[in-house]
Amino acid sequence: KGLQAGMEKGLQAGMEKGLQAGMEKGIQEGLAKGRMEGKQEAAAALLLRLLQRRFAVLPESISALLAEASLEQLQLWTERIFDATAVEEIFADSNGP
Repeated sequence: KGLQAGMEKGLQAGMEKGLQAGMEKGIQEGLAKGRMEGKQEAAAALLLRLLQRRFAVLPESISALLAEASLEQLQLWTERIFDATAVEEIFADSNGP
């Protein structure tokens, strides 16, 4: 009986420790994902403001395109603002605008 009780107690302790570790890992992954999404949203908002300032009138499809783009893609498009003479040049490698 003592062995059985000890095994059950050890199993319970192991499960609790594993659950706690899993929860902590999940929280950390969630925070990292949230930070990345926040960076993407900020980069998209900045690029939209720069495009509006540079080209004034923009196709309506740009907002959706920016919202779906990766952070790396947004950074590339932002760099192109300096050399582009038309908004279409910025998005030459994409399906829009």
